[in-house]
Amino acid sequence: MFLKVIAALVMIAVGAVLSSPDVYEPTYYPAPIPYYFDYNVYDAYGGSHRRTEHSDGYSSHGQYDVYYPGGSTASRKY
Repeated sequence: MFLKVIAALVMIAVGAVLSSPDVYEPTYYPAPIPYYFDYNVYDAYGGSHRRTEHSDGYSSHGQYDVYYPGGSTASRKY
């Protein structure tokens, strides 16, 4: 009986060792995708606005402009 228990424990240990992966497999993540967009909204009765933005996949840069009916402009870069 004692030998059967030892044999069973040895088989479980061998199974556990064989079931674990031998090689570390790194996780691959997709590369960031660069993008660019630009749009304008024109309003004949009031203010208009425009926005541009571009990215290299890691950082974004852009500008937002608002054109008020009185002729003044507000512009922000980021």
